[in-house]
Amino acid sequence: MAITYLNSYKPSISTYAEDIHLHTAPELYDFNFCLTSQPIRVLEGEGRFVRLEPFVPSVHSKQLFEEAHKNPELFQWMPTDMWTSLSDQLKWTEHWIRGNQANICYAIFDTKPGPNEGRLAGMISLINSSQADLITELGWVLVLPHSQRSHVLTHTVSLLLDIAFALPSEGGYGLRRVEWRANALNLPSVNAAIRLGMRNETPNTIKGHRLLLPGKLGSLPGRAGDVGWKDGGAADEAKPNATGNWSRSTNLLAITYDDWLAGGKERLDGMLVRN
Repeated sequence: MAITYLNSYKPSISTYAEDIHLHTAPELYDFNFCLTSQPIRVLEGEGRFVRLEPFVPSVHSKQLFEEAHKNPELFQWMPTDMWTSLSDQLKWTEHWIRGNQANICYAIFDTKPGPNEGRLAGMISLINSSQADLITELGWVLVLPHSQRSHVLTHTVSLLLDIAFALPSEGGYGLRRVEWRANALNLPSVNAAIRLGMRNETPNTIKGHRLLLPGKLGSLPGRAGDVGWKDGGAADEAKPNATGNWSRSTNLLAITYDDWLAGGKERLDGMLVRN
């Protein structure tokens, strides 16, 4: 007699209050982050004209939403759709950042003397972090238009790589590897990572790596019968998602602590001076 095997798995469905943590004071907001060798703190550093504030919804969500919502093109390559309301932003932060112990988000502020001094410049996160493997990834990178093509990204990444690779006794996490993953079609992101010292470990890309949301540009279409398929006619440049959700191919870039100490830090420090 054939055995009927049991599988009771059901995907979890998260529901959040419309104003989740909108009124939670910074000192009461629990970041729930897995890298614990350092306290959660504001990140600043000599020669870096940015200040990275741990992202607290009651402090940062409204300002970030209002700035980002004016520029929907910022979400072209993001794994998420554009936030349509402040509540969307709050729920996104709770689900993707605080709800995942491997992630923490920072609000980026420009501190360089000039017209943007003190202004919100964007956000960046440490994601897929692991204390067991001593690894993290720079992700959810969003630089607002007024801070693009400036010092902001270079100084921000430099600051995060410093704290990632510095030993705990030096005020860092003592990690061994920091990654950067990009949609293979998003060449500016791939080139930015290389410019900042990352090594492209997948010049041929990881094909069909992630299923994208509707409307996002990918490299591998679905096929009739899969869960991301829809019959909308032939896909072309005018309607690239006519056949449903595409999968993206991914470039995996990374830098390890030995490369950082063997010239990577010195090279990036030199870029700070030029920026």
